[in-house]
Amino acid sequence: MCSQTDFRATRLLGTAELLEVIRLNAPLTALAVLRWQKSISSERIDYMNMKRFYLAYGSNLNIKQMKSRCPNAKILGTAKIKDYELLFKGSKTGSYLTIEKKENSFVPVTVWEITETDEKALDRYEGFPYFYYKKEIRVQYKGIRTGKHRTIRAFAYIMHEDRPIGVPSLFYLNTCLDGYDTFYFDKQILLNAYHKSKELYENDR
Repeated sequence: MCSQTDFRATRLLGTAELLEVIRLNAPLTALAVLRWQKSISSERIDYMNMKRFYLAYGSNLNIKQMKSRCPNAKILGTAKIKDYELLFKGSKTGSYLTIEKKENSFVPVTVWEITETDEKALDRYEGFPYFYYKKEIRVQYKGIRTGKHRTIRAFAYIMHEDRPIGVPSLFYLNTCLDGYDTFYFDKQILLNAYHKSKELYENDR
């Protein structure tokens, strides 16, 4: 019969290792295997509930909107995505912010800590994976309360690059500007993106 010590040891084994232990006739009972499987399932659930870090650069800088979409989200601080720029792109239904690579440029972002439930809600709002995809980015953020710097890996939504340049609605632009005001970002960065996108859009017509 498997002792508690033996059982605790088996929890650390992967599936292949466990099968090898069974093959070598180690003292594992069917009950011990069942408990091991349950422990693995529990660990998977815990993993799925782990906190995630999300980089907002558009309308989700707006705290009221973000809290409505993701009630469990917490603001950690602000950061910059280096070597990227803002652009407005989209479709016939509307144009929204995205980021694209550009050397010696940067995009100011807010770092949110979110749950799995929050992320699923964001996926729906952002049209993931057909409209936006996700990209993991390494950033250093400044804590909103502590002022301390910390380097993390977080994800941002990026619109598929084949989407056409467009001009946003004034409502959407103002929502983004409100977010820039909240976090004291340089609004000229956002306005430059608007004017560049508008010029490119008009030249393509």
